[in-house]
Amino acid sequence: MRYWIIALIKERKICVKTHDDIIYASTNRGLPQGGGLSPTLWSMIADSLLKWLSKRGVYAQGYADDGVVLVIGTDTVCDIMQRTVKGIEEWCTCHQLAVNPTKTEMVLFTRRFKIQDWTDDVKSCVKQVKYLGVILDSKLNWKAHVDAKCQKAITAFYQLCRTTGKT
Repeated sequence: MRYWIIALIKERKICVKTHDDIIYASTNRGLPQGGGLSPTLWSMIADSLLKWLSKRGVYAQGYADDGVVLVIGTDTVCDIMQRTVKGIEEWCTCHQLAVNPTKTEMVLFTRRFKIQDWTDDVKSCVKQVKYLGVILDSKLNWKAHVDAKCQKAITAFYQLCRTTGKT
């Protein structure tokens, strides 16, 4: 079983087809999308990261290939979060993984109207984030989420109208 898993990761062949061209390549890392064993292997790695964070007093949750880290505090939230992000990056390096900065976002949830200046090394601070299909904004206002769901329903309704005709 062990050798089969190693072969799955390190000796997989992939094929990309474009118009008239076919490109073949070999992989030496990563798990195949939709592979039967991929969720189990990923869960083993993700679970060890969640345990590692928990030992450091950080609340973290994971679902499939998404993860969230929650830091609660008053004044030092930025510093704690930055140390946590750097710790995650170091953990990933030790496990030959990498954090994708384009998929990493941070939201400061607060009721304050004025937020103190952020330090320059805060990564990707946004006003809202989509996590597991739910849009969360910095004021925990559900307007953006409800608007998105209404727009999706309206789009589905008009698509249904086009397929059924005027009757």
